[in-house]
Amino acid sequence: MTESINLIESSLRGRLLVSSDVVTTTSGTSQNIKNIPSWVKRITVSFNGVSTNGTSNIILQLGVNGTPETAGYVGAGRTFSAAGTTVYSSGFLLVNAIVAARIASGQFVLVLLDGGTNTWSGSGIMAYSDVADVSLSAGKKSLAGILDMIRLTTVGGVDTFDAGNFSAICE
Repeated sequence: MTESINLIESSLRGRLLVSSDVVTTTSGTSQNIKNIPSWVKRITVSFNGVSTNGTSNIILQLGVNGTPETAGYVGAGRTFSAAGTTVYSSGFLLVNAIVAARIASGQFVLVLLDGGTNTWSGSGIMAYSDVADVSLSAGKKSLAGILDMIRLTTVGGVDTFDAGNFSAICE
């Protein structure tokens, strides 16, 4: 078992990490991180106190050529105090059963499953400062090309962000 651990540690040495700028989520209906390098195989997106002025669930969308793909996501998310699980197809669900002024923090990790089909899987957890609760979500998305951007928005894209920020670490 020790040999396997050493091999994994050795293969990770010298791996390049790229960090995005911190993107504020204090205005607008969507915020983007663009120019993701084509060699990226894993992205960790971190959220700090993200909130909107409405009740639409917050989602993360992946994009190609600077344009987010808004359909074809397969996955679900669940907030533990809310009844049931929400299935979604317009993005990776980050915050479920939202109320106006809900403040969420957490992470969502994306991993390239298949470079030939540009298929990404993702999973994440978000916690809230206004209620003792968490949301879990997971899913996958096959893109029309190589991932080069991510977008944070809401279902329907109408609610306005009013607090927080987010950033990404790409490897």
